[in-house]
Amino acid sequence: MKISKEDLNSRPSKKDTAVHVTVPAKVAYNLDEMQKVTSIVLDRLNCPACHSGFDIRFDIEKRFNFNEDLELIDRPRFR
Repeated sequence: MKISKEDLNSRPSKKDTAVHVTVPAKVAYNLDEMQKVTSIVLDRLNCPACHSGFDIRFDIEKRFNFNEDLELIDRPRFR
């Protein structure tokens, strides 16, 4: 099979396929929640049935932000 230059240019590079997802530890260690997160991510990638072609990298949240009153600033929640 011969691949044309146009075919090569239309394919995403490995760099373009990386998707970074950060979740809180409470979600990362809950299979049902991780399945929901994965479903949301795949839907956003316009490929709800599979993730072939994407390099999805999950990371546990390690950054916490506080305001001047030393209150943890709420982060967006998954629903």
